[in-house]
Amino acid sequence: MSGNLNGGAGNDTVVADNDGNAFMITGTNSGTLADLTGGFTNIENLTGGSGVDTFTFTTAGTLSGAINGGDANDEIIGDADGNAFIVNAANAGVLTGKLSGFTSVENLTGQDADDTFTINANLTGSITGAGGLDTIV
Repeated sequence: MSGNLNGGAGNDTVVADNDGNAFMITGTNSGTLADLTGGFTNIENLTGGSGVDTFTFTTAGTLSGAINGGDANDEIIGDADGNAFIVNAANAGVLTGKLSGFTSVENLTGQDADDTFTINANLTGSITGAGGLDTIV
């Protein structure tokens, strides 16, 4: 698909195909998706398909809504400034300051700065701190 997908006003969701997708959240409710040539804007929620999906945040990237990883072994990768991941239900929780919540995401990854992973429920995948001084609570 080519062109920019603009959600306009309201609460919008991009639902990806089942091939496995790489979402990059680069601004407020905006970013790129490998199969969407022009990227997306004014999209508050992202949903993966049955393939393995990755949701990567840049420093400026935020979503006012949520991420649903869909089926498979999905991953959220935080930004390079340090992240506070909180798992408060099975494969679900929040990434503080980045989105209102996530569901069906099995793997969490930090980046260069200090990351905190607060685990209050089951996460079936892995936690990767990457660089920095990372903490699991």
